[in-house]
Amino acid sequence: MAVAAKREAARTGRTLQDILKNPASLILAFREDAFLSAENFFYRPLVLVSFILNSWSGTAAWGYRLVNLLFHLAASCLTLRLLLKLGQSPALAHVMAVLFALHPANVNAVAFIGGRNETLLALFIIPSVLFFIAWRERPSSLNLIGHLGFWILALLTKESAVV
Repeated sequence: MAVAAKREAARTGRTLQDILKNPASLILAFREDAFLSAENFFYRPLVLVSFILNSWSGTAAWGYRLVNLLFHLAASCLTLRLLLKLGQSPALAHVMAVLFALHPANVNAVAFIGGRNETLLALFIIPSVLFFIAWRERPSSLNLIGHLGFWILALLTKESAVV
């Protein structure tokens, strides 16, 4: 990522900081990738939008990590809700949600600023699954729209949401 940013900065004179400070980047995020580079194969505009919005409160690393932590806590709560919806006992669901929250495999999603895409994906894919389950139980256009809406948000966060 550092090499791509430096290469793009050398080619265009624009840095990631320039992108983050430009309010028009909120719209441009959906047209172009993070470094405006044809060599980047990722299309993750919601991740870039979250970084842009985060940067408006300052660019200190702790602010980004705090937002990552809050996203992870929300994903952990959604995990609990999903487990309960899938019929797990409340005690087991709580234990599993706490394990999800504390498991070392999730450290990079919180501590590594660039790992935000993993947590954002969980924040969108879990509600998509919850709405899908609700739609299967009680077919309604609201449940279907909720499912498809959150799935589209997940797709705009990370490509693996297609699975």
